[in-house]
Amino acid sequence: MAFGTKKISQEKEEKDIPSDDTSGNFDYQDNNGDNTAFLNPTKNAKKDSLNDPYQEEMIKKAAYQYTLKTLNALKIVSPIVTALMTKPGVDAPTEEISSSFRLLIKEISNISGVVCEKIGVDPSKEKNYWVRNVLEKSFAEILKEQWLANEKIDTEKMVNLIDDIVKFSETVTEKPQYEELSDLLALKMASIKATMLIVNEAQTNFDLYRNLEEDIEPIMTKLFEKSAEAVNKLADNYAESSDRAKLFYVLMQEASELYACAWNSEGKRVKEIMESYSPEKIQKSLEKYKNSGGFPLDKVNHDFDKYFDRMVVISEKLVSSQKSGLDKKLKNKA
Repeated sequence: MAFGTKKISQEKEEKDIPSDDTSGNFDYQDNNGDNTAFLNPTKNAKKDSLNDPYQEEMIKKAAYQYTLKTLNALKIVSPIVTALMTKPGVDAPTEEISSSFRLLIKEISNISGVVCEKIGVDPSKEKNYWVRNVLEKSFAEILKEQWLANEKIDTEKMVNLIDDIVKFSETVTEKPQYEELSDLLALKMASIKATMLIVNEAQTNFDLYRNLEEDIEPIMTKLFEKSAEAVNKLADNYAESSDRAKLFYVLMQEASELYACAWNSEGKRVKEIMESYSPEKIQKSLEKYKNSGGFPLDKVNHDFDKYFDRMVVISEKLVSSQKSGLDKKLKNKA
């Protein structure tokens, strides 16, 4: 199906800790029957430290810090990608999306730097990177909402409300919000929460005449596999299973947000096309798709894959960069 056309393709195209009860979860299996292999470290810290306890501890500590950086990067990139999937939209030209992305990154970076200066923090010093990161995550969410409402952003009013932002920065610490999640419980919780978000989107807006009881398992399997694949790309080789589980937990939440957004965009596109039909044509079209299981999800899946992969790539670049400002980290890479 070509992007930008008004033609319906006929091709099939954080935290409440759960109990040990596995109800409500899907049984994800790979060909070998192991659905949690991605949680295993890909390198052995004890072996590579030559059995030196101190070196082993240093390797694990570095891997843990890398995991935290990755979680933070995802919390910045995901709101931006979600906003761009809606405006200018999943079918917009690549250059328009890239231009909008650069604009949002620049504004998030700029206002975060301004706030750092207002509270007497030098954002260029490595010891202060976490402060700027906290602000960047906060502003990513705020500017996402502005962008979705107006397709433009206004940071001047936020700067004028600097006192509130200062209070916010004083109450937030470096301590992550992903502690206390055991490996398997994190996987279960992530699957449940992701399922609820997608079901809510379909039931609240337009269900595309799909049978969710039949669709939800393959959808969640897709999100599970994509998130597991992303863990392998983003996690440090020495990251322990518990850290990988935390990363997976966040990735599943972001994946479900993006999938729900792709579903919403497809629903709007289909409705717009149907509005141009005559009543007779609408009736025939609806009968056709209702009798064949609903409108195809090919474009939903395509758009999800495209933007999820973009989120992972950009997050990986953010983590690997040692530069302070968000705009500097992603310069010439968006």
